Amino acid sequence: MASRSLTVKQIISRVRQVFPSLPEQYIITLINDALLEIGMYRTKVEYAKATTVADQMWYDLSDSGSGIEGNKVFRVDFMDSDGNYTKVDWKRNIKNGHYIMASSKNHPEETVAYFIVGDKLAIVTTDGGDASTVHNRKGDFKAIDESVTNGVLIHYYAEPNAVSAVTDTPDIDNSMHASIVDFVKAKLYMDRAGTDPNLTQPSITLSQFHEKAFVDALRKHSTRKRDKIGGARVIKTFDFNIE
Repeated sequence: MASRSLTVKQIISRVRQVFPSLPEQYIITLINDALLEIGMYRTKVEYAKATTVADQMWYDLSDSGSGIEGNKVFRVDFMDSDGNYTKVDWKRNIKNGHYIMASSKNHPEETVAYFIVGDKLAIVTTDGGDASTVHNRKGDFKAIDESVTNGVLIHYYAEPNAVSAVTDTPDIDNSMHASIVDFVKAKLYMDRAGTDPNLTQPSITLSQFHEKAFVDALRKHSTRKRDKIGGARVIKTFDFNIE
């Protein structure tokens, strides 16, 4: 059964079943704390389509306006001659901070690969031999000699956006929405434990219960099977050109 999406208003309503007098804005602050915590577990994935430029090897991810960081890119697909994106098969070699993914994909006649160095992305072919060739112990690489509109599909981990209004919906997988309630309750019960001596132990126990539920949900989400296009993940798609 599909997980239910919750708006900020619905999350607040669930929290107020136990803590009825809490200000709305304070709960929203705790919801954003939960989103920051969830973001650390890389639970949100986005796509970015990039246009390759003929004879250009390096593309600056930081100039794209997308917020992509090189260390959060985990997959790159290339468009084939039929207009379909195909995942690059790769082997990783780490040397001097360079990540080298050697592709077996033809595009359309040459083997394609990509490098990530910091926030720089290199789109290359393994057909070397001229002055533009970069020599590497994995092979010789040079820039692709054609421009392909939206020819590259980048998969990367993104930070959840903060919420500010009761009509907002957290932009994370629906399966994690209920866990936000657990996070907020865990914080509030712990606050109560420190302010009401008569409820210290019961509040600590309830805080630990909801904290465990939150952590268990994160672990379950991280191990769920995902299909080729994201599956369980809610993915926001947008286009940009890297130049």
